[in-house]
Amino acid sequence: MTTFQCFSLRRPAPLRSTVQVVQGDDARALSYDGVNWQFQVLTRQPSHGWGSLNAGLSGTAAYVVYAVWSAEEGIAYLPGNPLVDTVAMERATAALRAFVPTVQAPFPAGDPWELWLLDTADE
Repeated sequence: MTTFQCFSLRRPAPLRSTVQVVQGDDARALSYDGVNWQFQVLTRQPSHGWGSLNAGLSGTAAYVVYAVWSAEEGIAYLPGNPLVDTVAMERATAALRAFVPTVQAPFPAGDPWELWLLDTADE
């Protein structure tokens, strides 16, 4: 069974308030309003792709947008990158897609420090 961490992050600029995050091991869901959610999957881009100059054996890890969801409109999948395994993306988001409709946002703050308020002496 997959466990998820639910938290919110402050977005002071450009005045977006907070982003709600449901974080799993290989996927996460983000929402700015607690209604519309964006599903993202952690993927490794192949290092042997065009322009890589064969830099290494392992690619860089990054989140890619997989789908958007709301209770009213359902799920809409975004066109996938042909270099990314869509079966693995489906597997990574299956538990997340079942969990997100059960959550109540806003979540507790995941960053308790108002770091953007620090002065030049970091105080």
